[in-house]
Amino acid sequence: MGGVLAECRVSAEQSVEPAVAAIITVEDDRRFLSRTLRSVLNQTVLPSVIVIADCTDEGQSATKTTVSADSSMQNVEVRLVGAAGASSFGQAVRKALDNAYLPTTVRSLWLLHDDSRPRDASCLETMLEAWRNAPTAAVLGCKQVGWDEEETLHDVGCYATTNHGVASLVVDGEPDQEQYDARQDVYMVDLAGALVSLPVWRTLDGTDQAMGEFAESADFCRRVCLSGGRVLVVPKSAIAHRRARFEGLRTHDGEPTRHESARVSADLIDARERYRFTDIRLALWAPMWVWRLLVSIVLFIRQLVGKRPYEAACELGAPWRLLLAMPRLMGSRRKVARQSTATLRQLTVLVARRDQVAQWRERSAAFADSKNVPLLSPLAVAHLRRQRRRRLAWAAVMAVLAFVAGLLVNLDAWKALVTGGSFHSSTLVASAASWRQLFESATSAYTYADGLGVAAPPSPFLLVLLASSAVTLGHVTVAIGLMVFAAAPLSALSFWALAGIFTRSNPIRVVMGLLWCVFGGVLGLYSQGNLPMLTVMVFLPAAMAFAFRAVGMYHTEDVVSATASVQSAALASLCMMMVVAAEPQLVLPLLVVFAAFMVLVRSHRIMLLLIPVPGAFALAPTLLNVVLNLGDGSYRQLFADMNPASGDASTVSASNLFSLTLHAFGFGPGIDLRALPSTANMGALLTMLSLVALCVIAACALLLPFALRVSRMMWVIVVAGAFETLLAARMAVAPAQTGAVAGTTLPGLAFVMVGMLACVCMVAGRAAKPFSPLVSREVDHSRAIGSKDRGHYARRNLVIVARALLVLLLAACVALWGAIGGVRAYKGERLVPQRYELPLIAQDYLASGDGHRILALRADSSTEVSFSSMRTARGDLIDYSPSVSAAHVSTGWDRTSQTIAASSATLLQHNDDDAIAKIVDLGFGGIYIPYAPDSASRSLVSNILASDGTQSVVSNESGTYIRLTVDDTTTQGIDESGEAQALHSPWRWAWLWCMGIVTILYIVVAFPRIRRNGVKA
Repeated sequence: MGGVLAECRVSAEQSVEPAVAAIITVEDDRRFLSRTLRSVLNQTVLPSVIVIADCTDEGQSATKTTVSADSSMQNVEVRLVGAAGASSFGQAVRKALDNAYLPTTVRSLWLLHDDSRPRDASCLETMLEAWRNAPTAAVLGCKQVGWDEEETLHDVGCYATTNHGVASLVVDGEPDQEQYDARQDVYMVDLAGALVSLPVWRTLDGTDQAMGEFAESADFCRRVCLSGGRVLVVPKSAIAHRRARFEGLRTHDGEPTRHESARVSADLIDARERYRFTDIRLALWAPMWVWRLLVSIVLFIRQLVGKRPYEAACELGAPWRLLLAMPRLMGSRRKVARQSTATLRQLTVLVARRDQVAQWRERSAAFADSKNVPLLSPLAVAHLRRQRRRRLAWAAVMAVLAFVAGLLVNLDAWKALVTGGSFHSSTLVASAASWRQLFESATSAYTYADGLGVAAPPSPFLLVLLASSAVTLGHVTVAIGLMVFAAAPLSALSFWALAGIFTRSNPIRVVMGLLWCVFGGVLGLYSQGNLPMLTVMVFLPAAMAFAFRAVGMYHTEDVVSATASVQSAALASLCMMMVVAAEPQLVLPLLVVFAAFMVLVRSHRIMLLLIPVPGAFALAPTLLNVVLNLGDGSYRQLFADMNPASGDASTVSASNLFSLTLHAFGFGPGIDLRALPSTANMGALLTMLSLVALCVIAACALLLPFALRVSRMMWVIVVAGAFETLLAARMAVAPAQTGAVAGTTLPGLAFVMVGMLACVCMVAGRAAKPFSPLVSREVDHSRAIGSKDRGHYARRNLVIVARALLVLLLAACVALWGAIGGVRAYKGERLVPQRYELPLIAQDYLASGDGHRILALRADSSTEVSFSSMRTARGDLIDYSPSVSAAHVSTGWDRTSQTIAASSATLLQHNDDDAIAKIVDLGFGGIYIPYAPDSASRSLVSNILASDGTQSVVSNESGTYIRLTVDDTTTQGIDESGEAQALHSPWRWAWLWCMGIVTILYIVVAFPRIRRNGVKA
């Protein structure tokens, strides 16, 4: 400020108006003060006193200086006074008046923010002339324009509306063409740059602090108009207003920010509601508050649809913030009521009509849309559409190839599905459950994994199956078929989207999508029907792709630029919710990746904070169980999934990443590096060579200057996935005869592969097709290209050749991995149709009561018998619980399972009436033994029938069904009190409501927004 005053002198062309004092408020952010002060001192008519109201705590002693003038001129006095603690512009002015001791000649105040400067030298002179022409005016405002030299409008006064608000009828940001210069009397003006009568200011006690900084101007002008005063706007006087706090360049405390990071939506909404309530009588506040509570929900949904979640949250909380401010607002309302000598009905010229307000809102919305949509030439639009058609054609061919490959692997299962049957594998249990049974199993802390029911957290994967069943209208078997056969094309398209983040080369994206697809095939996911991992294969790349789009870190075509998107953040959240629900162990590497991304992303970190929320709600019961029972080994359930441990499941071992990868690819666990060169291990050798080649190419991404940040982000994923794989192999998740079953390593390997393949995409480069609006002509390149350009074209041709070689290498990997996956399926690792199920009479028994159960027994040998509790026709996928299996590692089998095992083993050896009685006491109504041509199965059937209380009902080629006879059939069944208590638990409903509301809100934000006038790239 001292530098500005030192270079300014009052010249002979300037005059000093003794009746005017200028007050400029200053905060910690002083970026605009010098320019504003210089503009004030350059006025043709100067105020006699310029008061600088210092709202900071740095110096509170009053300081006075004088701007020198010629001997014939009056000097301009500049006073620096303290206004510490001022929370609004009006309060700062009040404190400045108390400390400035203005001369008695001052009759009017020229109020200025530090970021509002007169646009020209005649601003104050024009307002004083207008005041002389309208001496009854109490407040004279200026036309508010942009801070820079651009002729853009903010407002030219405002009018009252019939719904207790104000409307400027000026589109904020439209060019100034003097279209509003005919305005005079208005209902409200911005006090920044306004000329206010000092007696009126003191009579009305200035602005009201309770109204807040964004409503104080409207409230003061309202009281002026209602008290009979006039509010004029002088369009010839323009104030260039930076609006630092309104546009997010300044915090609420006056501190400077960068990149418009401060948010003021809550303050603006509060200002709107405070003005509305102080405009009506106190007796109507209660019903009005209820009405605004309902309106806030509508506005909340509207903002979510508009992809503005922060503004939506502000709208939803507005009534409650208003409720806290009501005691202070009552005094504000009394001030308004005391000044109401006139009503709006008498001031019809100051009230905007409904059609004017509707037209203004429509124009404002159209102008806002035009700023958010890039304006492209017709040639650029045609280029983007042509590129889009090409991408869709490439993607369609890729999806068809992936679908056909997945169909050929499981052709028999496809035939069974289309004919109304089902299928199963060594890891996939068939299902005949109803949608109600699935819903109860997925949402209640009770499971029938032990046969008769036990309290345990629900498996998160059942939420994925529940969503898939909703798509198939409640048909669970069809939902399982949909997940199996749609996984191949959807996983290819998912990685197609992720590859598009790093390169726009269609061949690279196609071959990478197919490579990701066959990676699932070489792991045996399609042939075994590994539903949790198929879910990960579909949604993990898509989640990563949407996460990069959410923060604006992705490649685009030539004529468009990358932008951050909250819609992409919502889509990433929903995809990540599916990933962690299918394989909860991925929460651990995702936490590491989340922390790394928060450090490495350039901006928009708030988008990343939105991503974990839905997944956290989906995993809430599981995570809570882990925390509450950590000492009992409950953490083991994170490393298990919904695949029951089959005979070839891996046992706990301290294997290295090399051995685990070979085993996941279907090769024997005994292969080591020395045995790889042999002919018998040629497949394993080629597999490892392909993986090494991919690792080398992915490591090259760390050296690329244009991919330094994103390559490090993806290598964090690779390293986190590798550690997760090693940890899962060392974690026991279920007991077995040969040793504890280890957790599945496939999620960690998939995590490693998604990061490595993404880095390979980076090596391919951006590869966007150049756009030129000029027409290309055939020219003689040998003459047209200069010596400097020849090097450029040589490097470009070298890049094209290298990219083609990369495509060939990746295509070879696709062929190799596809062949390995085909061999695994050919050897018998495939889905087989479910040919047998319980007899109809047994199914009728199960359907007659929810508590009815049938015990299924199978004699594996003369000394070993397997058992399972059935409540549907096929046994059921929904009755498997990773939590219960993990608990058996630490606590062993429960008493019920031990009773069933002992009774079954006894019946395998000889008939036993007590064993049958124990089975009946547990609630079973029948026993089913599948047919087997061995003596052990025949002995088991004979021993059961030789015991008392049994009756053979059905015996055919599928098996034997034996009814257990009891005296009272009405009481036969298991105890359902535990399930009823879990279903009616208030904690269950609280979790369901919270998860449902959060998911619906994210779906609303993620739903595509249709733009009628937009350009889609």
